[in-house]
Amino acid sequence: MVEIVNTRHQSSEQPWAVFHLTNPEAAQWSSLIPAIQAQYPVEPVDFAAWVADLESIPNPSSADLASKPALKLLSFYHGLQEEGGISVPLDVRRARDASRSMRSLGSISATLMQNWLQQWQF
Repeated sequence: MVEIVNTRHQSSEQPWAVFHLTNPEAAQWSSLIPAIQAQYPVEPVDFAAWVADLESIPNPSSADLASKPALKLLSFYHGLQEEGGISVPLDVRRARDASRSMRSLGSISATLMQNWLQQWQF
């Protein structure tokens, strides 16, 4: 971010330029699942099946909401299903152009994911 701010001071671009600060190299979730499973006893679930599982609780109690907080966002997840995906592509060209660090980023690896899970104690 500092690189982008410094670039902006030297640039004649419009002051309202937008920089999407997201990793320009996407990682496939399937490559990260082993790292997650090494930390937690979980199995991947299809998104539609997961939403259907949430829908199977028609009138969630306080206990249901505590154990499955995603119930509070069920309408949001319905919208994602209708739009056909859970990821919105962002144009990161401007951020890459302004930042050497952004240009050199690689995709998230299983090793990084495992490290973060341990650090976050999640």
